Amino acid sequence: PFAMWAMRSLDLSAYDVVLVSTTHCGKYIRVKDNAKLITYCHTPFRLAWRPESYENVINKNIVTKWVLLLASKLFRKTDLAASKRTDWYITNSKEVKERIETTYHPRNKVTVINPSVKTENFYVSEDVKEYYLVVCRLEPYKKVDVVIDAFNQMPERQLIVVGKGAMGRVLHKKTGTNIQFLHSLDARQLA
Repeated sequence: PFAMWAMRSLDLSAYDVVLVSTTHCGKYIRVKDNAKLITYCHTPFRLAWRPESYENVINKNIVTKWVLLLASKLFRKTDLAASKRTDWYITNSKEVKERIETTYHPRNKVTVINPSVKTENFYVSEDVKEYYLVVCRLEPYKKVDVVIDAFNQMPERQLIVVGKGAMGRVLHKKTGTNIQFLHSLDARQLA
């Protein structure tokens, strides 16, 4: 609620076009009636639309889980109303485009603009090794557990997982000797 209020307190009524990058709160900014609002949406607000993807919802006792799921229904109603203020949605993938269309039913076509890659951060190594690489936050909705389960069934294949998050401990416990975890790498080490 505080974040929504904070965004509503931003007065952008002097602008004719406003571009917002958000999953949730950016949709609450105030713009003048005839201004065009373009939202670069990373995904619809997960706590409202996919609360089961949060570790904090999944692993709570039944009463707390019920309260969180009830709150998510309220968030959903508020988020849907705020989403209608957007004139055009932009996103970074076809999958998120489908989520936006299914969730918000926007009045204009959703445009996918794939994110750029800093190719100068990477190079072709002269020391070729055979392994697979996963780089992401270790959260339930990222499904790294599925990748680890697959590599546990293929012990001859090497997997390196780079990241940290709420599922870190659980994932470490279920890994075979062919899986290595790394975190806090700088860009050069990751490359």
